[in-house]
Amino acid sequence: MKKPFRIQILYPGIVLMSAAMVCPSTAEAANSGVYLGGAVGQSEFDEIGELSDACIAAGVRCTSDDTDTGFKLFVGYQFGNYLALEGGYANLGELKAGVATPVLAEAALDVHGGFVSILPQVPIGDLGAVYGRLGLMVGDGELTARVPSIGFDDSDSGSVAGVTFGFGGALHLGMATVRVEFERYSFDEAFNIAGEDFDAPDIDLFSGSLLFRF
Repeated sequence: MKKPFRIQILYPGIVLMSAAMVCPSTAEAANSGVYLGGAVGQSEFDEIGELSDACIAAGVRCTSDDTDTGFKLFVGYQFGNYLALEGGYANLGELKAGVATPVLAEAALDVHGGFVSILPQVPIGDLGAVYGRLGLMVGDGELTARVPSIGFDDSDSGSVAGVTFGFGGALHLGMATVRVEFERYSFDEAFNIAGEDFDAPDIDLFSGSLLFRF
């Protein structure tokens, strides 16, 4: 009468032992170093007075909206536990300035492009890591200003290049990793509206991301 009971105990034990033997090979495959991911968050434009000046050049003082939604798509490679290389596409959103009265006037700056970064890391056991970011971004920027009532409509676009740096934290959930990060994109480009040069502002991005390792 006890034999069936013994078999019931033994069978789960065999399953658990088999799973323990398979898991290391699965983890090893998951740690090939390659990962893909995406991030979304809030972008914030600094030194927005430069953009407001584009409206002032048209004869109208403007208010401004310095936040928008930004996102990134990226691919990376993890070198051991302390360093990763990452590249991808970032859209940092659009900064807007405008006024509705006494006449409609609008100005906007849009920035997006490709980036590459190195991420030095400090592991926190097997749970995750804290990391920094240092890299370059090269892309396109467009500054526009418009006052329909007086027929003023001008824009300037071109390539933008700058450095990006930041820091964040990562939590490992098996083959997936969740990250929270702060980044700053710093550009040194000038746009010309109505004969005036306006520097592209620095842009901060606060984001959450999800990546999958292969």
